[in-house]
Amino acid sequence: MKIIKYQLATEINHGTPEEPDIETVLSAVTMPYTEANYAIAQAEAYQGEITVEDDGQPEPGPGAEDITLDMLADHEERLCMLELTTTTV
Repeated sequence: MKIIKYQLATEINHGTPEEPDIETVLSAVTMPYTEANYAIAQAEAYQGEITVEDDGQPEPGPGAEDITLDMLADHEERLCMLELTTTTV
């Protein structure tokens, strides 16, 4: 399974508004790879540095929703084929 890794920068002011003393703290972020998570990483990554790695775990199998949608699509296809091949008198 793929994972996304990047550094998130947080700026902390140890001074005052008049005399700021800014420290940048980097925190490691790891999350599962999805297009949505990659978009988040692009927005948050320190200096735009993002890595996508394989964590060695197998990809999860299809979920119940995916299986149901596949079955419905197959059923719809069979119905369409039946309608096309049936002649009316």
